[in-house]
Amino acid sequence: MRKIILIAIILISCSFACFNNKEKQTNKVDSKSILEIELSDIFQTYWKDFREAVINSDSLKLLTLTNFPLKSHGVMDSDPQILINSKNFYYYFQICLNEETGMSINFETNLDFIKKIDKITDYKFYTKNREWQRINQMEFQKINNYWRLTLIYFDTADYK
Repeated sequence: MRKIILIAIILISCSFACFNNKEKQTNKVDSKSILEIELSDIFQTYWKDFREAVINSDSLKLLTLTNFPLKSHGVMDSDPQILINSKNFYYYFQICLNEETGMSINFETNLDFIKKIDKITDYKFYTKNREWQRINQMEFQKINNYWRLTLIYFDTADYK
């Protein structure tokens, strides 16, 4: 009889331990989901607006989605950084859009890449955190609670 009671106590204890462990795992998933929701919902909305403005060549909308002076940089750390103001933004941004991404064996421009990526997901050319995101040749930052394009990289010396 004692063995049966002992086994029952062990089984009940294991059941409670498993239940508590599942509850802790659920809380971890929930907190991760909150981060994912925050990043995806807020940045996805920004990306949708940014992408539409790029595709439609809406320079006025792009100006509102960009932080000025916009930083630009070549691909090498030794390349000089150039600050782009709102007056010459579209000229330099077009250079960036027309450059090859270097991500495929077929010639693909940054514009082609933007057209193809309608929703940002985790993949090789995307880095994210709460305040900063990089998508291929562009960096975005949350400034005063709004996402803005803050830096573009150039593959060529044409940006000088």
